[in-house]
Amino acid sequence: GCVSTVCKNVVVDSTRNDSIHHVASYPNPVAGGSVNLQVQLDNQVKVKVTVYNSRGNAVFAQEKIYPAGYNRVTIPVDALQRGQYFVDIQIGNTRKRSVFQKL
Repeated sequence: GCVSTVCKNVVVDSTRNDSIHHVASYPNPVAGGSVNLQVQLDNQVKVKVTVYNSRGNAVFAQEKIYPAGYNRVTIPVDALQRGQYFVDIQIGNTRKRSVFQKL
């Protein structure tokens, strides 16, 4: 009986043109109140926003129909604990991501 161990680094990256885009959160970091995202829409569409804490638990979810053009999505953060949060933004069949820090 022989035992052999091999350690290698595995990196997963997307090089396709349709990779998930990042949306900036502002203000970031945020102490209280709300954090905002700006999304540009080509037409009226339902936007689903889900915020996850660092453990992967959903802590906020919202679905709303927004008109074409620039739209501000507001996420209340007063009830959130300090830490890093990840935002999943589903716009029709497109998915975007954002990250913010709650102080």
